[in-house]
Amino acid sequence: MTAQEVRMVNLSDLIKEENPVPPQEGPIMTKGPISHDAADDPETLHVYEEACHLVKEVLETVKSRGHFDPRLAMKLIENIVDAPPLLEGLYQKALQVRDLTDVFVHHSVNTAIFSLKMAPALNFKKEQLVHLGTAALLHEIGTTKVPEVILYKNSALTEEEFQILKKHPLYGYVIIMEQGKEFEWLAEIIYQEHEREKGQGYPRGLNSDEILEPAKVIGIVDVYDALINPRPQRKRFLPYTAVKMIIETQKRYFSPRIMKALLSQLSVFPLNCWVKLNNGMIGRVIETNPRQPLRPVVEIRYDNKGYRLKVGRVFNLSNSPLLYITNSLYEEELPQ
Repeated sequence: MTAQEVRMVNLSDLIKEENPVPPQEGPIMTKGPISHDAADDPETLHVYEEACHLVKEVLETVKSRGHFDPRLAMKLIENIVDAPPLLEGLYQKALQVRDLTDVFVHHSVNTAIFSLKMAPALNFKKEQLVHLGTAALLHEIGTTKVPEVILYKNSALTEEEFQILKKHPLYGYVIIMEQGKEFEWLAEIIYQEHEREKGQGYPRGLNSDEILEPAKVIGIVDVYDALINPRPQRKRFLPYTAVKMIIETQKRYFSPRIMKALLSQLSVFPLNCWVKLNNGMIGRVIETNPRQPLRPVVEIRYDNKGYRLKVGRVFNLSNSPLLYITNSLYEEELPQ
């Protein structure tokens, strides 16, 4: 998917059309500003690297036709579920990862983090969260049976190659079932990750009520993470742009409930991202508002002429009707 394939639209109009957030009873923020260093917290870095190591080891074990214990992944996810501040730090870390090496490893870990981040909007209980996160962490396991020449191809796949790639959910199901009948729930979620709301997905063409909700979550997050990370054939997209692309090009594939959860939990303007306001000022998002995802709290760091302020100014856009975000920026796009 490239930027040229998507007609950019007004995000506020699309969100209004989709009605992604509940009626407002006043601004409700997330759990307070997260430190700009949250992603660099030692515990966050340790857990992120531990997750990457686990996924890499599992993929290598499967490639060598060995067996692994899914309970190790479940335990890791349970530790994250039990520590909400840790999940917030991991969320910031996942947004920062820009690595073209070990693409499937980082993608798997990020998908697990984003899936857990989405889950509160869906009222998942703890066991459901552990199942969701574990399935997301292992959802690419079937790709170990797909030829690397197809997996890492930098140009469009042929129809024959795509048909081979589409078998990886089935491969994943078989691999998980080989680890024991007790993991059938995990195998089934992975099997359904590429199914879509009206039967447009694969490999079985299931319809909405036949698709497990965790598989729906992983499906949309899979798209989101792929967009916000670079690929050999294209640059990465900012979360703001990725959400716009999903809303316009993917909404027929996902239920309104899943779309609402994406918008309310994976903010279009995540913490610490840089944004430009309609008055020309530039700032960093320091707090998000799930009920009004387009109106976070912003700390202004550059004036409308591009000069850096010695002291930042904080605006809660929920309480500032004349101010609004017009765009988000990469850090390298900031005034010099």
